Amino acid sequence: LWADEVLAFGWAYGPGGTKLRGKTLQVVLSTGGPQATYHPDGYNRYEVRELLRPLEVTAGLVGMKFAEPLILWGVPNIPGLVVPDDRGPAIAEFAASYRALLAG
Repeated sequence: LWADEVLAFGWAYGPGGTKLRGKTLQVVLSTGGPQATYHPDGYNRYEVRELLRPLEVTAGLVGMKFAEPLILWGVPNIPGLVVPDDRGPAIAEFAASYRALLAG
């Protein structure tokens, strides 16, 4: 429903549909697997950027810039799964990048 309301003809695109034009779409996400699993030879078979291609196309349709995604790799959220302790520095770096992104 959100997509239907926000990406409406005449509002986001089409005649008079310029409300999103010139804005930036920034995808911020975390993955359960490490970066190496998002590769043609990896477990997930595709790079994250390829998986986000529909969002990139939609951004182009409404005149938005599609910024490079901000990705925190390898933070699984599976009950009972032990996450290595060495994720702390990566999470701190990601948090700093995210704060900088929000600050503009």
